Amino acid sequence: MILDFAAPDLTQARSRSLSRLRQTSILLAALLALVPNTVQAEASKQHLPAETYVGSISWAPGGKKLVVGYRKHVAAIMDAVSGDVLMELDPRKESVVDRRFTIKADTNMLRDNWCPVSWSPDGKYVAVCHYLNVFIFDATSGKLVKMRSSERGKDFDPERRWNPILPRDAAGNTGSDGWREVLSYVTGLVWSKDSKKLAIADANGVHVVDIGSGKELYTYEPMRHKTYSVSWSSDGSKLAAISFNFSEKFKSLHIWNAETGKTIRELKGIKHAVWSPDSKYLAIDRHHGIEIYDPVSDKVRNTIETGDDFPVFYWSPDGKRLAVSDSADIVVIVDASSGKRVTSYRAEKGKEFEDVFPAVFSWSPDGRSIALGLEDYTVGFWKPSVK
Repeated sequence: MILDFAAPDLTQARSRSLSRLRQTSILLAALLALVPNTVQAEASKQHLPAETYVGSISWAPGGKKLVVGYRKHVAAIMDAVSGDVLMELDPRKESVVDRRFTIKADTNMLRDNWCPVSWSPDGKYVAVCHYLNVFIFDATSGKLVKMRSSERGKDFDPERRWNPILPRDAAGNTGSDGWREVLSYVTGLVWSKDSKKLAIADANGVHVVDIGSGKELYTYEPMRHKTYSVSWSSDGSKLAAISFNFSEKFKSLHIWNAETGKTIRELKGIKHAVWSPDSKYLAIDRHHGIEIYDPVSDKVRNTIETGDDFPVFYWSPDGKRLAVSDSADIVVIVDASSGKRVTSYRAEKGKEFEDVFPAVFSWSPDGRSIALGLEDYTVGFWKPSVK
């Protein structure tokens, strides 16, 4: 069954969220003086090749490079030391992309799609979402090696394998025999620990795909609603995803066995969830705070109060801390056990909040640096002062 959802008006939702964030930022700015080690932090910044927002960031395993997903221009691989853009990963420049994939999509969703990216744990590949499509690039050469494409309302490939890579002729046609797969707005990508599988989130659920053959191993569908994020535990045993029920206006967290697809837990009212590096806990947002949740025992280890309705957070690689974005211009490092604030990054003064606040951020593999996607079209590199 094909589930077809109307695209939400993300522009209006974004404006409402920013308005609330600006209000909370006034209070939080006054409280900053009470937070130990809070500074007006400077981050080295690098402008992107085009004026477009950062939608996602994924580091290479060695921490020397990272891939940045653009809202419109797909992705770029950057040098983590110099900040230089080493190459762009833009499937629109490849000879294999059938432009019919994008023109049939809803224009609002095309404009606001965040373009997920994910670097494989073995360092060989970069997975990039471009609207309704998933592309696998060679991380060294930038060559497109695999693609998985969509067209709403049709499913031409019953075995659900990789699309054939075909050259484009002088007229711009690929000569494709119509192999497509319905993914309907790809919203999340994550690799398995062994880099042999890829979990793809979309409106139809979460598709777990074999990288070698492209065959879909299974689709997790119990949520039956739009799925917009997916997280794979580092031990490879479990997956977690957030879904949104458009009719009843609530979000749910789904946790399941990555091998069998069997549901382990389902929690309502959760908007964000990230596995701890040891795979024992999920950091989840609930009740104006962050809970460190054990999905096996169904118990909460501890709670970190944030007082914010829209926290975004990620674990440090050692699992000792969380980086939390809890206002329009602040990223705070907190101790995961005690909840104590350690230090924070605050955006530059003298600019409108919506122009500079970190829209997305990611820890480097060694935990010494955080890459920030800033809304002045730059990627910032911040080194927190953490003892």
